[in-house]
Amino acid sequence: MDTYLQYLKEFISFKSISTDSAYKKELDKTASWLEALFTQNGFEAQVITGYGNPIVLAHFHIDKKLPTCLIYGHYDVQPADILEGWTSDPFTLRQDGKKLYGRGVVDNKGQILIHVVSIFERIKQKKLGMNIIFMIEGGEETGGTELTRFVKENKESVSADFVLISDGEMKGNNPTIEAGLRGGFNCTLTIKTGEKDLHSGIYGGIASNAAHTLSMIINKTVDSFPLSSKAHPSTNREVGLIPALEVTSIQAGYQGEGYRNSIPHKASAKINVRIVKSQDPHEIFSQLKEFIKTELPSTCTFEFTLDHPHNAVKLDLSNEYVKEASSILKKVYGKEPLFTYSGGAIPIVDEFNTTLKIPTLLVNLANEDCNMHGVDENFDIEFIEKGLAFSTLFFETTNK
Repeated sequence: MDTYLQYLKEFISFKSISTDSAYKKELDKTASWLEALFTQNGFEAQVITGYGNPIVLAHFHIDKKLPTCLIYGHYDVQPADILEGWTSDPFTLRQDGKKLYGRGVVDNKGQILIHVVSIFERIKQKKLGMNIIFMIEGGEETGGTELTRFVKENKESVSADFVLISDGEMKGNNPTIEAGLRGGFNCTLTIKTGEKDLHSGIYGGIASNAAHTLSMIINKTVDSFPLSSKAHPSTNREVGLIPALEVTSIQAGYQGEGYRNSIPHKASAKINVRIVKSQDPHEIFSQLKEFIKTELPSTCTFEFTLDHPHNAVKLDLSNEYVKEASSILKKVYGKEPLFTYSGGAIPIVDEFNTTLKIPTLLVNLANEDCNMHGVDENFDIEFIEKGLAFSTLFFETTNK
């Protein structure tokens, strides 16, 4: 545990925010740190560029007769600032009682590090039961499209018998294996009702207001766009079985301190769409664009852009790796694992299925109240300890 905490403290300190280009150097530093860490522990490691943010690829080969596990994770994180309400600096690891706090402590630095540390220890004790490939990317939080191209162009470098990913939350205190993930995309709607903002006293009640028009379109889209039936899942174990549309940002008019009494001529909204296995992200985007075009007043113009579309995935749960993981999870947690359909997404999983054609095992290790992507993201120490216990047994025993 001491080694884990030491590494995690260093890992969290990198502001590896992939959604903001201002942090490009931090992403590079993080990749270099990981490369050095793997090299120091006997891996053949390299930082690969040319595919978006750097990818860290690390190999440890024991015997070609043993199975090879490709372990995927990501070192990039969501933005975080203490002014958003964090109790302390989000990039300084903090322990408070039985929890560790910091941006990326769960998503995904803390979870991928569980497997890193347990495998380092298996190597030292000469108890590692399989060949290992780590592939840790820096663009998952922005959709990871460049990683897809890397996998397609470098199949031999990531050739394995199966993939292991730990990048999600457990359900309550129950060990959890994902049965599927939603797909989706982000999109930005920008509308214009004129060429410039207008004085609200002179033109108020007469001129078209872009903020009003955008609000109207958002309401109609959320209420009436036929993305799915209005049925809701009975539990959060099933949320991955329904599509969803969420407005994540709205911007219009003056945003500074005080007031500027003018009618905005331009307004925009960022929208996140989640889809299920039977839906195609490009088709849904086209349908959504046509819906908006039909509903907008003729006096408006609009732009609608698509970002990082990816497919939903349903996973094979009948393979030997799922069975082995289930057995070990039961031993560590004292109960059978739950199989859930996650509302989240890991875009590269579809590529593992279609290009590498190998099974993917998704074992979540984080506490359900971890507040992933939010303020005071946290990792329960008891969950970390159990995660380390699972990883230790899994890499000692699988297929032996």
